[in-house]
Amino acid sequence: MTEILDPQICKQCDYERNAPNGICLVKKASDGHNIRCVGRWAKDKYFYIGRYLDLFSTAMKNRWNLYYIDLFAGCGKCRVRDSGEEIDGSALMSLNIRFPFTKYLFVDSNPEALDSLEKRTKSSDFLDRVKLLHGDCNEKVEEIIKEIPQQGSLSLAFIDPTGLQIKFATIKQLTEERRIDLIITFPEGMAIKRNLEIFLKQGHSILDDFMGDARWREQYRKELVALQSFDRKRKFVEIYRQKLESIGYLEIKSVHEVLIKSSARKLPLYYLLFASKHQLGHKFWSKIGEIEPSGQQRFKFNNPNTSTNSALGIVTSRLNVHYKEYQQLDGEKKISVERVNDGSIIQRFDKTPVPKKLSDVVCPHFLELKWAYGCPFDCAWCYLKGTFRFRPERTKPVIKSYEKIESHTRTFLDEVTTPEILNTGEIADSLMFESGEQPFSKFIISFFSSQKLHKVLFLTKSSNIKNLLEIAPHNQAIISFSLNAIPVAEKWEKAPSALERIEAAKKVYQAGYEVRIRIDPMVPIDGWQEHYLRLVDMVFENLMPERITLGSLRGLQSTINGCTDRSWVRYLKESSNWGRKIDSQTRYDMYSTMMRQFEGRYNFTKIALCKETVQMWNSLKMDYRKIQCNCLW
Repeated sequence: MTEILDPQICKQCDYERNAPNGICLVKKASDGHNIRCVGRWAKDKYFYIGRYLDLFSTAMKNRWNLYYIDLFAGCGKCRVRDSGEEIDGSALMSLNIRFPFTKYLFVDSNPEALDSLEKRTKSSDFLDRVKLLHGDCNEKVEEIIKEIPQQGSLSLAFIDPTGLQIKFATIKQLTEERRIDLIITFPEGMAIKRNLEIFLKQGHSILDDFMGDARWREQYRKELVALQSFDRKRKFVEIYRQKLESIGYLEIKSVHEVLIKSSARKLPLYYLLFASKHQLGHKFWSKIGEIEPSGQQRFKFNNPNTSTNSALGIVTSRLNVHYKEYQQLDGEKKISVERVNDGSIIQRFDKTPVPKKLSDVVCPHFLELKWAYGCPFDCAWCYLKGTFRFRPERTKPVIKSYEKIESHTRTFLDEVTTPEILNTGEIADSLMFESGEQPFSKFIISFFSSQKLHKVLFLTKSSNIKNLLEIAPHNQAIISFSLNAIPVAEKWEKAPSALERIEAAKKVYQAGYEVRIRIDPMVPIDGWQEHYLRLVDMVFENLMPERITLGSLRGLQSTINGCTDRSWVRYLKESSNWGRKIDSQTRYDMYSTMMRQFEGRYNFTKIALCKETVQMWNSLKMDYRKIQCNCLW
């Protein structure tokens, strides 16, 4: 039975707080009993379960004594978030099919859920066939087995945990010497992918029990890391399929999986994985998968490098996320995103090697979102003059295809589970295309606002913040303003004045954005102490930045060669593995002066250095291995 209730019940509900263990605490179901809070995608899951229950029971009714096992039976009713719609859960669905099972075994560890299910089953015509078991299904296997005879029985077990609660050892014990078809929700996106880094750090994890052993760890380190994102996900499913085959199940092919995605953003959540010891079971499952929940015929394509839009019948190239093992500044190694597809839009900036000598610069590897090239401000020392010296347009701004930016960004947001900040201002000013019909800020922030894991970073010398002030929500956006002392900005930076930029930063800050400040490159002009300390005061008189990154004047030889105004080059006295720099003592004096002002007058300590040497970090008694600079979390 399906009943539509007042959608206001679930409107903007904080379901993590209002349904902490899955049971809604706000309002009971229409029958007065407990109800489970679910996402809209649960309807897709139950669509396939219902079809298989009907097909299985109809075809097998006169051949076997049929047993239905639900190891995570729940309370029997679900309320769909946002709509307030009530739907039957798997347990009640199994009791409402045309040809009932000989026996129903419902297991759940939540006593409130099981109590509600018991009350609901009392109205069933098949109450005498129902047995409810309270407890952890991993500990109830012996009781379940006793209910199912080895001869003359055929069972269907639906294993639908909210996470990784089912141990593979339990499935092995349950199915040994018995004919039991399995439908398992394999939570690749919901439980495995989101927590993989945590599992890898644990000596023994719940994932080890779920997968059956710890061998996946070695396969992950040696094999999974090298795979593209799509293959990487499927590798966990493949390992699990192989484990099922090792306990007597037939070869399980990819066509025996149904991928359930989130309703709004179509993110992969989990697979419905089917397993049977007889080929007829796989034939049934393939048949029920031919129709989508929308009622539309499913398109069949065999190319693993394509994806389909079944509503349009379009085959599109699949974008892949590539991973790589990187050495961190603290010496540890970590698997991180290297690029999306060819790296033309999203790629990790890893040009700076991990420092080994005192003269090596510190620059942790970060992700770039390369949406455009160039900058309209033409600052005298801009390194883009060297980077783009061979481009016909030189530093003239050029924006890339929004369609391509969107596809690469969405792929990243859908696939990557470790929090990242994507920097849009490494090879372009992030606010240089704000006056057109589709400003970049409104375009890109909307994608990031639809999730809570990753953030987008804007780095700018612009004061054109009109669009930023109109965007809501914007919690996943960081705005970083590049500032300089007033005389320095006036002489060498062809951009809005330092005062205009600070005023823009103030307004963005007041609008609720996270605001960061870069004072870079600092130049030791005559009277630099007075000018830079005044800049610090102006910043704190207008806002409280989340962090401040300091940098001093530096220049790669390619940058110097590409410049027309080289009057600033005379300040560069030393060499490093990242070009020429101001002499060490002057840099130390500038940094220490600024830091005393930050800490002494404003009690502000979240300070980092940009592309500075290990020696300088050490001299300032700062630990570069704990860097929290502009481009990082």
